[in-house]
Amino acid sequence: MLSQTILHGHAYNGQALDPLGRFLVQTTLRHYFWLDSIVQTILDKPLQKKHQDLKLLLILGISATEFLNQPIYTSVNAAVETTKRLKKPWAKGLVNASLRTFQRTRQAVINEIHAEVALTNHPLWILDRIQADWPDQKAAIIAANNDPAPMILRVNAGKQTRAAYQILLAAKDLMATPCDLSPNGLILDQAVAVGDLPGFDEGWVSVQDSGAQLAAQLLQPKPFERVLDACSAPGSKSCHLLELAPTLDLVSVDIDADRLTRVSENFTRLGATGDLRCLDLAKPQPELGTFDRILLDTPCS
Repeated sequence: MLSQTILHGHAYNGQALDPLGRFLVQTTLRHYFWLDSIVQTILDKPLQKKHQDLKLLLILGISATEFLNQPIYTSVNAAVETTKRLKKPWAKGLVNASLRTFQRTRQAVINEIHAEVALTNHPLWILDRIQADWPDQKAAIIAANNDPAPMILRVNAGKQTRAAYQILLAAKDLMATPCDLSPNGLILDQAVAVGDLPGFDEGWVSVQDSGAQLAAQLLQPKPFERVLDACSAPGSKSCHLLELAPTLDLVSVDIDADRLTRVSENFTRLGATGDLRCLDLAKPQPELGTFDRILLDTPCS
């Protein structure tokens, strides 16, 4: 999971992990530059590129000790055992020695870290942009970026009111507060697996950032209008549009067929219907016809 995200640039998806595993991976990603600097300091020489999985193993071991309050021997034993799964049993001594070096010299190692990238956990190009554009707010922006993002829900108004769903959450000891930006949004006090959310499989609720919930509201779809969601995957905004106006003639387009499958899955979960098309809208597509409204949330890629 961590190697796919860091080494190969894949999007992070923690659904396959248990809550503790998700917390560890998310925390490690959030503090990656700092943890990476620690590993560089405790290693006698850099690991070869083909052994970057071992570096990530050391990073996870230190992260577990620092942020899970896990005893060092537990982290060491788990990391040493993982060398077998990596088919690199020869590295047991290296991993064991490196983590125990950190245990003995922790404060001295941390005191050696002075690079702004490591201390802020921001890449240099972002630091330069923030400094150039918002120098007076730089510290506040960096601090906000490093805060864990809350888990925000969008209650399906066609199936539940926000107040009623908040009561359902409380019955499962899941506390939430209403979101100011969205009349259907709830901010969970603590993130949970979607399977723990009441009625998730029945389409009562979806996970969606509060800012993203504004898109469908701002579009203000009206009953029976023809609407285009031009970059629709994974389907959160398309589903929200249909929740607001179930009689829409909605066309959901995405260039990626695999990602369009996610839209279909979300439609099925919410009991929604729409016209799904795999098309490149950077080129003219006259067969689509005309629309009353178009939602274009262009991905940064």
